[in-house]
Amino acid sequence: MKKDCKSGLVKYEVLYAVQIFMKLKIKSDLSGTWVCLPKGIFENLDELEAARLGEKVFLLMPAEDAKNIFSQNGSMQGGEYSGSYASELGKEELAIISKLARIPFAKRTQENVLNSLNDAEKQILKTLLLQKAIGIFKNSRYPQGVYSIPNKIYFPSRGLGEKKQVPKFSHPSKLAGPALAINTFEHLAALGYMVLSNEGEAKQMMPIIKEKLKGDDVKGVRGFDKNYYVLRKSFMREYEKAVFSLLEEGFGSPDEIGPKLNITREAAMVILMVMADEGEAIEKRRGTFARA
Repeated sequence: MKKDCKSGLVKYEVLYAVQIFMKLKIKSDLSGTWVCLPKGIFENLDELEAARLGEKVFLLMPAEDAKNIFSQNGSMQGGEYSGSYASELGKEELAIISKLARIPFAKRTQENVLNSLNDAEKQILKTLLLQKAIGIFKNSRYPQGVYSIPNKIYFPSRGLGEKKQVPKFSHPSKLAGPALAINTFEHLAALGYMVLSNEGEAKQMMPIIKEKLKGDDVKGVRGFDKNYYVLRKSFMREYEKAVFSLLEEGFGSPDEIGPKLNITREAAMVILMVMADEGEAIEKRRGTFARA
């Protein structure tokens, strides 16, 4: 590594669920491109494993850690999509992808999906499999296989890949005055989520929410703990991709996810509960989640 490289820390908005990136210098010569890391990182190593997370995003790790990080309990039939993004797919293909995305993961079996499509749509589905724009995931829970959509296809199909103007919700530490109670409309409006402790609170609050938040859809689910978890869809869009990435990395509890996204444990719990209700996550045991 070049000794004259300088590095520093910069705050970076959530990308693959990381909030602090190192700003590093890179230099090129005839032998290749060099990246200078601060002293103490990857010392005494001769080589690293590199995993591609996105078009220009890579993860570096010691070789001995790679197997643990990327071990999977299932297999994907179909392989990796060779295109860049969903924008390369046609209108009819995207319509099928969108239709698949609206089906909860656990119900996305081959039988259920094929029964919901007409003959023309089934042909498009076959084409998507050949293009590797979708795959069939199998493991002990889904021995017959369920249709799986890669993230770079999945999120645009749900409108999550577009740059939309959504509210930037305040972190509690930035709020002036006393903390807002988590079961109040003010908490939902300012922070994007709320938790109600019983059905009576939910019945009392929902008419107020519908009246005052007409332009922002609200989603609420009842947990096994009998609490009602409510969030604004714009809040969900802001954090859903990052939570997906953390679940894929093995972080499954709100206590782990909250600090990584600079949100409260309760905020992370609300997102996870809604994702579980939509079939995109599963609650393996109380308070611990995984990708569906």
